Amino acid sequence: MTKDDIKMIFENVQAKDKKAFNKLVQLESDYLNALIFKLVQNKTEAQDILQDCFVRIWEKSYQFKGNASPRTWMSRIALNLTYRYLKRKSSRLTIWIDEMKHLRVESESEHHAEDEYRKRWLTKGLKKLTSRQRDVFMLRVYQDLAFADIGFELGCSENAAKVHFHEAQKKIKQFFKEYVL
Repeated sequence: MTKDDIKMIFENVQAKDKKAFNKLVQLESDYLNALIFKLVQNKTEAQDILQDCFVRIWEKSYQFKGNASPRTWMSRIALNLTYRYLKRKSSRLTIWIDEMKHLRVESESEHHAEDEYRKRWLTKGLKKLTSRQRDVFMLRVYQDLAFADIGFELGCSENAAKVHFHEAQKKIKQFFKEYVL
């Protein structure tokens, strides 16, 4: 399926064509779910956010102006919903529960416990980034996208994507020096 095909399907979604919407869901679910899952690290939560994302896409499709690709617009909705979810979730109780999970993991496997420890600290480090830096970092590291593709997805230049990634790396390295090492 080409970008023009997706654009045409999206135009039909804007006209409230339910068949086109179902086709869009089929075509974009895997991509958006992977994007969300990389941030929440929970399959059920990612599915819930994805469902909310498609509801929002259906309801707000009339607001799409065509300044970026439909995929970029939908990705922004997915990321915004995910960040909003994570913000609500980050209460003291959640942090305490995560700490308890970590203690249980240590008894299962030392290697797995080290991975969980690193993942937890990386998640904390990612919270120190701006939303744009975090988006670029996630797309580069977890989706393995080229900078040109990242720029296209986020509506910025390839060089801007490189700068955001470099700044994200610097902040994460500094975070690890201060808090982890």
